[in-house]
Amino acid sequence: MGDRADAVREAYATFPADPEPVWELCADDVVLHIAGDHPLSGDYVGLDAARGYVTAVIDATHGRGGFSVTSVFTDDAGELLLVEGTAFHGEEPFVRTVVHLLRFADDRLVELWENPFDQRAEDRFWSARIPPQRRRTSSVRIPGQQSRPPAPAH
Repeated sequence: MGDRADAVREAYATFPADPEPVWELCADDVVLHIAGDHPLSGDYVGLDAARGYVTAVIDATHGRGGFSVTSVFTDDAGELLLVEGTAFHGEEPFVRTVVHLLRFADDRLVELWENPFDQRAEDRFWSARIPPQRRRTSSVRIPGQQSRPPAPAH
């Protein structure tokens, strides 16, 4: 379990300057669940969609941003990791606490839920930075998919 937490910490530390450690952790059919009511919110299904999301974030913030991990917690089975940290973006940094819940299967990240502590501020920030032509018109929804993260194993 410690190895996975260490690998996740390392991937976050090098991202976005070197995203390869993150992509190496991901399953081909990874799903990112981005909370909120802003132009980048929604579900991103598959590695290409996840890369597209990250590219949109980098474009919107002109490459100025990152995520500093404060703590990583895991469940008893080691399949769920809770990553709490500080995200920052933009010329005048928008700094906020965000929690990521990561679900692993067969040593690959299969789902990520992003949950900012202040969703309204998050929505305002991204809505102000995404030009209308780059905004998503719809979000991919997965039939039968849980709308909430799984409960930790006991």
